[in-house]
Amino acid sequence: MNLAAGLDTRPYRLDLPASLEWIESDLPAMIEEKERVLGDAQPRCRLKRIKADLTDPAARVAMLREAVGSTTPVLVITEGLLIYLDDAQVRALAADLLAEPSIRWWLLDRLENRCWCIRSCEPRRSSGACRGF
Repeated sequence: MNLAAGLDTRPYRLDLPASLEWIESDLPAMIEEKERVLGDAQPRCRLKRIKADLTDPAARVAMLREAVGSTTPVLVITEGLLIYLDDAQVRALAADLLAEPSIRWWLLDRLENRCWCIRSCEPRRSSGACRGF
C-alpha cells in the first residue's frame, strides 16, 4: 500500500505478479490527475486507488480499514509523505498503522536523523535503523 503515492508508477513499471493487489491513496485531486496522465495504461497487477486526505484522522482510519480489511500481510510505503507532517501527525499515522493487524511493515523516509519507532510511536534519535513492527 502506497500512501501519498503521487505520480508513482511502480504498478505499471515493475514485473509484479498479476495476483498482487497494489493499493494507492492520495488526495482526490492527485488521484484524478494521475488517472488523467496515465490514461489507458494498464498496471501489471491489481490496482486500487482510494481518495483520502491522510492528514484527516477520520479519513485516514476509514481509508486504512477499506484498504487492508482482512488481507494478507501488508507493506505500507510512505515515501515523500512524512516531510509534510508534524511530529503529532506522524505519531498518529504510526498508531493508526499499528492498529491494523494486517499491516506488518512500514517503509518510510528518514528525516532529520529521526526515526519513529512504531511500537511506542515516539521519535528516536538513531544512527541505525528504526525497530518497530
